[in-house]
Amino acid sequence: MEKNPDFRDAEHEKVWLIRVATNICRDMIRFRIRHPKVSIDEVENTLAAPEEKEILRELLELPVKQKTVIYLHYVEGYQVKEIADILGIKESAVKVRLMRGRRQMREMLSMEGGI
Repeated sequence: MEKNPDFRDAEHEKVWLIRVATNICRDMIRFRIRHPKVSIDEVENTLAAPEEKEILRELLELPVKQKTVIYLHYVEGYQVKEIADILGIKESAVKVRLMRGRRQMREMLSMEGGI
C-alpha cells in the first residue's frame, strides 16, 4: 500500500488493492503458522520435569524487559528482528536484554543449586 502506483483506471486500482489485501492475508497466515500462540499456563502444564517448572518460575521473576524478550524468543519462537519490531526497539537492545536475562537466570538457578 505504501507504493501508491499510477493506475490506468478504476479497475486497475481495484485489482491492485485486492492483490495487496491477498498478500497481506497470506503473510498473516504464514506468520501465525510459524509463531503459534502459547499461553504460560499451557507451557507450565506441558512441562514434565520439575526443574523445567522451576526454570519457568524463575523466568516469571525476571524484570519485565528481560522476561518479555526471553519469553518471545524461547517460548513463542520469535527471532531477534521480529522481537525488535514487536517491541519497537532496536535489535541490539533485544540482544542486550536477552544476554542480561540469560545471565540473571543463570545466577538465580545457580544460587538455588539448579544448573
